[in-house]
Amino acid sequence: MNADQLFNPTNKTQIKYSLQWAKYAAIVSFINLGLGILQMCIGLVKGNMIGTVFTFFLSSLITLIMSASLFRFAKLATISLEASDSIQFEKALSYLKMYFKVMGILFLIIIGLLALFVLIALLVNIADYAGF
Repeated sequence: MNADQLFNPTNKTQIKYSLQWAKYAAIVSFINLGLGILQMCIGLVKGNMIGTVFTFFLSSLITLIMSASLFRFAKLATISLEASDSIQFEKALSYLKMYFKVMGILFLIIIGLLALFVLIALLVNIADYAGF
């Protein structure tokens, strides 16, 4: 697809609309990160230091990577639409690819953990039923 086909008026309108939502989602994620800092501070005051700090850093790292990728995509894609620059648009899409790759990895981890918990629950129920 050449630049003229990619940046026709219909595509530009649709991409601009999507970019607005990508920016909103990235900003909400950054706000969520700030709320996570507040949550960590509250957890530290309550005394659960190790669990709170570990959970905060893990979730913050994931949130930061995803938010930054989505925000960079929106920023670069907006610039590329204004200039009709397909090279810049490809770079923007690489950030969107990273966003979805992280989301896919998280999804697989969550599905794996869910399957593990279901398996453990089944084994516990079988052991309880058998009288172990």
